[in-house]
Amino acid sequence: MQAKNPEITFLIPCLNEEATIGLVIRRCRALIEQLSLQAEILVSDNGSNDQSAAIAQDAGARISHCPLRGYGAALRHGIAHARGQYIIMGDADDSYRFDEAEPFIAALRANADLVIGSRLKGSIEKGAMPALHRYLGTPVLTQILNTFYGTRISDCNCGLRGFNTKKINAVSFFSTGMEFASEMLIQAGINRWRITELPIAYYRDGRKNRAHLRRWRDGWRHLRLIMLYSAKHAFILPGFFLLVVGTAILIPLLFRTITIAGHTLEIHFAILGGLLMISGISTITMGIAAEIFSHVRGFHITALGSRIAAVFTLERGIMVGGALLLAGLTLDTWILFEWINVQFGSLDKGVHAIAASVLIVGGIHVFFASFLINLLMVGSKTYE
Repeated sequence: MQAKNPEITFLIPCLNEEATIGLVIRRCRALIEQLSLQAEILVSDNGSNDQSAAIAQDAGARISHCPLRGYGAALRHGIAHARGQYIIMGDADDSYRFDEAEPFIAALRANADLVIGSRLKGSIEKGAMPALHRYLGTPVLTQILNTFYGTRISDCNCGLRGFNTKKINAVSFFSTGMEFASEMLIQAGINRWRITELPIAYYRDGRKNRAHLRRWRDGWRHLRLIMLYSAKHAFILPGFFLLVVGTAILIPLLFRTITIAGHTLEIHFAILGGLLMISGISTITMGIAAEIFSHVRGFHITALGSRIAAVFTLERGIMVGGALLLAGLTLDTWILFEWINVQFGSLDKGVHAIAASVLIVGGIHVFFASFLINLLMVGSKTYE
């Protein structure tokens, strides 16, 4: 029996899970009865062509049919149709046990915005989690998320989660696949949600068909989304790194010959430094464009993007590009006069010519990139 005004919605995304969906729903009902909860069980069916929906309905769940395929799509559809003040989500394959979710309810009632389980801090049944996921994939993705978004968790891929319905409905999501799990955490970090992590037990799933997860494809989709949400980490910081390294290589060579361990750094190193500088300038401007795009389109608003949008103008971009171009042309003119002074003979100014080229190319790039960035700002409050 579903509560009319539930406090808790148990949300279960489902695609062809007839072997386990009934058991999962019975576990939910056991917790509801144990704690006398006002709750509903909502199955977001993702186009099952077996008996999953019928079994779920017979077991007492409410069924909502999601027309768009994908784990994230099913969850987003279920969240939109949930009636509870809080939502507790978990998979339909019985790898997470809803009848062990009482601590999640307590944490949500204690004003946590997001409660996430940690398999790595809890227990993992033998054979439940591949070693590659346990020791490489999940720890690496978790560390990247923590570094980029300050989430401070240990298991970013845990599928047993609880959250405040109003909070999550106030956020725009874009993912339709498995990477939705990362997008939820990204948004939690961006919006400074109160996150509680709880150790849980993770069990071998009871499904008979092949798992929906595709480790390499889905792993890449997670990583791609994490990078796309953070232009600062994907573009701007690497760009500054390239620019600093390139500058550190090229600039000293303008003034003296450098010898390291008996090896003289020739013009090839100057070329390397120059290319790194140009790459850095290009990557930084791409990052600025990405931050502006995210800010204007509402995809992802960051403090950095807001500052860039407030400071950047086409005129300032043109001035920076023009200054670099003018500096490069000035240096080239000086080289030309030096060449004239030696009556067009041999001139050892190759490093200076490289530096001039870097300034000219960098200036041209910044000049035209400024128009692109300005175009992306059309429609924003900061556009003039």
